[in-house]
Amino acid sequence: MKFKVIILGVISLAFGCTENTKLPTVITSPITEVTWEYAATGGEVIDDGGSPVTKRGVCATEDESNPPFIDDYGTWYTIDSSGIGIFSSKIAVRWHGAAYNLRNTHYVRAYATNSAGTAYGEVLSFYPGDKPISESSFRINTIITTSTSAVVNFDYYYPIYTTVREAGFCYGTGQSPSIEGDHTLLSSISDGSDSVTIENLSPNTEYNIRGYEQNQAGIVYSTQKTFTTAN
Repeated sequence: MKFKVIILGVISLAFGCTENTKLPTVITSPITEVTWEYAATGGEVIDDGGSPVTKRGVCATEDESNPPFIDDYGTWYTIDSSGIGIFSSKIAVRWHGAAYNLRNTHYVRAYATNSAGTAYGEVLSFYPGDKPISESSFRINTIITTSTSAVVNFDYYYPIYTTVREAGFCYGTGQSPSIEGDHTLLSSISDGSDSVTIENLSPNTEYNIRGYEQNQAGIVYSTQKTFTTAN
């Protein structure tokens, strides 16, 4: 009889612990950095709900109508240790298309899992950053000069996977001219053939010139060309 009483007491205690366990409380940290590869965020587990947090991290989706859940199709997530406290995370960016050049807005939030289940923080969103431009879209065709100016005729092919923030031509008498020196901006950036006029040059002087493009990831330069102004 005493043996039966002990067993019933243990069962009762076990069920009592399960009933008192709640979901953790977790918040999503602000997004502090966005690149073409990842977004830096994280979260904080404020309360473990009465049961140890065994897994925590951030999860992401591209589906605006459905918040990310770690067990949903189309959601990917990180695992950033366990327990209570602040944690940092980097969630990967997803690219699509035949050449992986297409991107969508990403939706992320922190999560924390204990024996009662998984709880989530606030949903935040970000748009992936620009990929580095792999090669210049400029092709300089002909350069027509006077003693103090040059008309540069060129072709341009706008890269589909990025947003070009600035483009133009760098020129000077030294090798590999850059935007740190003399340069001219294009008023518009689009596909096709165009020309730009460079003024205030010195007569009978050899110049080097190359096109440049700048996006969030950096600057890329075209092949250098050389021209000489008239005497």
